Amino acid sequence: MPFSKKFTKIMGFPKEGDTVNQFVVESLSVDHIYIQKSKPRRYEYSVKMVVRGKGNMADVAAAFDPLLHQKNVRTTSGYGNPYSCSIGQMNISRADEEKYVIDAKGRCTRASHEAHEEYEATQLRKLEEVTLKVYEALFQDQDAVEVDGVIHRLSETSASKIRFVKIEGYTFIEQNPRKDSKWGKLAQEGHKIMWVCRGRAYLYFVKDGQFSKLRRRTRTKKKQTHARAPSRKRALHDAPLQ
Repeated sequence: MPFSKKFTKIMGFPKEGDTVNQFVVESLSVDHIYIQKSKPRRYEYSVKMVVRGKGNMADVAAAFDPLLHQKNVRTTSGYGNPYSCSIGQMNISRADEEKYVIDAKGRCTRASHEAHEEYEATQLRKLEEVTLKVYEALFQDQDAVEVDGVIHRLSETSASKIRFVKIEGYTFIEQNPRKDSKWGKLAQEGHKIMWVCRGRAYLYFVKDGQFSKLRRRTRTKKKQTHARAPSRKRALHDAPLQ
């Protein structure tokens, strides 16, 4: 079954100390609350997040609804069994003047392998379409991009002034040309590179209009090599950051 730690990861929940819009996450807890052993197997989770920042409850909802209102996020258990995971409507309460408590419930339900593979292929095609649309907006200096009838405004990271946008749990962010790395040097040479991330994981990239999956190098006994990726301890807004 997908344990609460994995549920937290695949949903891309922020970690303690992360900033979402103007709110800082003070704590996050995810626990199992129900297990249905009869078919189809189902696991439910309770999610509690405490955030602090200036704004009202509508601002909190606007900031965290994309993270805490997701459906049909696919994953597999430790045994390779496919699951479809969702998280329902969140409840927000005010703890003090600038402190809010967010409660939500999530669920993972066992899916067939055939349905899972078909879903993954469909989602990848859709992600590629969205990615290329964002890429075009990013490198044509547009202020926003429209996806499924919704306008998403592009922002800049506070430190590096790198442009990015968050859509449906994914972060689309341009390569920082000031980075002393392979990817930074390519950007310095004029290559247009954008990354697709979920949570803190770099998944795909677009280089000069070509959508590709980030392939990690395999380890060998003689020498261990790894795909270069940003530190988990580094906040996403301080990276690509490759």
